[in-house]
Amino acid sequence: MNILSISSLFFITNAFYSRSKKYNLYSKFFIFLTLSSFIYHSMEYNIYTEMIDKVAVLLVIFYGFHLVYKKFSKDNIYIIVPIVITFLSTIYIHYYAKVKVDLITSRKYHFILHVLSSVGHNLIIYLP
Repeated sequence: MNILSISSLFFITNAFYSRSKKYNLYSKFFIFLTLSSFIYHSMEYNIYTEMIDKVAVLLVIFYGFHLVYKKFSKDNIYIIVPIVITFLSTIYIHYYAKVKVDLITSRKYHFILHVLSSVGHNLIIYLP
């Protein structure tokens, strides 16, 4: 089992936390993401598992954006700012890890990407 298979399991926290806050669809998206990411990172490269994982990622991103948009207010800007920072950081890390560094370092950055995105989405769930 490699480092990315392990880090994909961070998304379980999002599944449980969103379930506890009654975001059942978001929870299902995170279960889907956890499974697709774990499988994708555990196997040799396969275009089909990659595509399924990308679908899961996009479902989580779009639903997370929907929740932030729905819950946005000046009162919770102190939570919105870290959410935006984690989102922009994951975009930067994703690009940087794919283009600028070797495979070993790329995996380390992708591990950080998993952790940051999990934290960012837990903050979205936390929004009042």
